[in-house]
Amino acid sequence: MTPQHIKITFHDTVIVKYLSIFAGILVLTSLYGDIGNLYFGRSLSVDLAKHLMNTAREGNLSSYFSALLLLGAAALLSVIYFFHRQTNNIYTRKWLVLAIGFLLMSFDEAISIHELLIMPTRKLIAMDTYGIFHFTWVIPALVLIVILGLYFFRFVLHLAPPTGMQFVIAAAMFLGGCVGFEMLGGWCAEQYGFNHLSYIACTNTEEALEMAGIILFIKSLFAYIKKLAITMEIETI
Repeated sequence: MTPQHIKITFHDTVIVKYLSIFAGILVLTSLYGDIGNLYFGRSLSVDLAKHLMNTAREGNLSSYFSALLLLGAAALLSVIYFFHRQTNNIYTRKWLVLAIGFLLMSFDEAISIHELLIMPTRKLIAMDTYGIFHFTWVIPALVLIVILGLYFFRFVLHLAPPTGMQFVIAAAMFLGGCVGFEMLGGWCAEQYGFNHLSYIACTNTEEALEMAGIILFIKSLFAYIKKLAITMEIETI
């Protein structure tokens, strides 16, 4: 039987465009649910927005969309890894670590494994008030960020300026959201409570930055794949 080759074409600009639009809709709907509930009380549309798309909740459309974004980035990183493995690139292992890392982050975003660190970390540091460390999982996260920053420092420097700069900006947006605004949101929650405009602003900004950072990273990965002239084909026998 003659093997059949199927060529798959990705229109990256269209993909990035619609990912951005959908992310914007999710954040705006989440804001509607939060602010509507805070100032106008419950209604069918407000309750639907809060339960289906609220960025501060886990296990809803927003968290699953973020998980899919991370999974998509992991898939693109895997393509780049397999390409560089064939060319014996000295940074091949770094691409593999990135692919595995984004895959793990995708699982974490879907089921919130990182929140399991909150209680053990609180017991370990045992403070009366935690301030910006209210969500104490950010403490081991900050340590991990420093370690990974050192590990990937030379890798980022070797990338061509457009790609390397986009990677850095995407990382800054993502980490600024998931860690930076998580810390600020923790402080607001401790000072004013969870049902306060400042906490609502922090949680929605956090999710918006996370999504924007991942989408920018996906865009930069598509551009990098184009630069390498990688083509993908599926062969069926």
